[in-house]
Amino acid sequence: MTVLALHVNQPASADNIIIASNIGHIGKKADADDLSVLNSGEPRMEVTRTGDISVELVMRDANGLSIGVVGSTWRLPAGDSKALVLHNAELVRDEMASKTPSLAALFEPAR
Repeated sequence: MTVLALHVNQPASADNIIIASNIGHIGKKADADDLSVLNSGEPRMEVTRTGDISVELVMRDANGLSIGVVGSTWRLPAGDSKALVLHNAELVRDEMASKTPSLAALFEPAR
């Protein structure tokens, strides 16, 4: 994985923004593609201009509630499939969900 970004609505805000990312863009509003994943619940995958695979999935908390979108970008080595990339992205998403009690918890001070 080369990129990870979390898009959520901050409590008491109507704007869905990036709140965490390894490439910056903190505070950037979600675009139509991000919002379509959130609204439809369906994953979105695309090949980037560098040949990597970008995956967007609905982000959930530990109770299974939809709290945003997790975007990740993966290199696709020769012989690997997009299905494997999607599976790996889902594993990351699910691991984060197990450690996220709620949307509000994302905005609490680190322990």
